[in-house]
Amino acid sequence: MLMDLDEKQPVAAAGITINAEDGKPLKRAKKRAPAAQQPAEQAKDVIKPAATNKQLIAFVERIERVEEERAELAGDLKEIYAEVKGCGFDTRIVRKLISLRRQDEAERLEAEQLLATYMRAVGMAVQIDMGF
Repeated sequence: MLMDLDEKQPVAAAGITINAEDGKPLKRAKKRAPAAQQPAEQAKDVIKPAATNKQLIAFVERIERVEEERAELAGDLKEIYAEVKGCGFDTRIVRKLISLRRQDEAERLEAEQLLATYMRAVGMAVQIDMGF
């Protein structure tokens, strides 16, 4: 507890108010949350024109269709990767290959050069690019 040398009274430290009588920190009053909206005000916020409701329903239905399609595609991908694995290929490497094919060639070459530089810096052997 810090004391004011002139008055021999406790001093506030780091924004804490100290009780002068016993030197203990004072409890802060809790802030109250703002009053809830009245039911009539809430109803005004919820009621929308029929056209807006139809638009919202259309968005929700489109999102649901796309999510169903995405789930089907995810299932298809899972089957393809199982087939890849069944043929003896390493699925991690196939995924990496697909990732590399998505990249722009210049971006990919820059990343490879940077990786080789970092590998040399930490003493790792760097393989020579065969160019194919």
